[in-house]
Amino acid sequence: MEGTLTRLTADMFVVRSSEILLLERRGGTSEGFWYIPGGFVELGEDPAEAAARETYEETGLRIVEPEILRTWCYQLTDERYAYHATYMGLSDDGPVTISHEHSGYRWMKPLAYRDEYLPSAIDLNDPMQVSFYPQLQKNLDLLLRRLASQR
Repeated sequence: MEGTLTRLTADMFVVRSSEILLLERRGGTSEGFWYIPGGFVELGEDPAEAAARETYEETGLRIVEPEILRTWCYQLTDERYAYHATYMGLSDDGPVTISHEHSGYRWMKPLAYRDEYLPSAIDLNDPMQVSFYPQLQKNLDLLLRRLASQR
């Protein structure tokens, strides 16, 4: 079976004082889901620059030297996959100004995010969620290791 490739998404773990910035999604199938800033990489755009651009557009924060955590994919449907490039970066100390795409924001410790939002979020009857959430857990594990090595 041949699958369909979707556009590359670049997202960013924005780090400030050992906490990450989470945005509450507004509208669509992921309404109410707390996740990191990100969006589609434009044609010809560097994924790291796209992650920083999307972060600025969605939060008003500038990112200092984004670092790649990993590239990954998850299955959307039987024939469609979503591809991500996930980064981490330190933000400036400015205020968070969320875009119209979000209804709230909060700073959280990565472990608190995992414990509070991930176990209760998985719908085992939804193949997309079953594919997505283990990848998000891997991202959090990588982020935690990277933060620990920088201390």
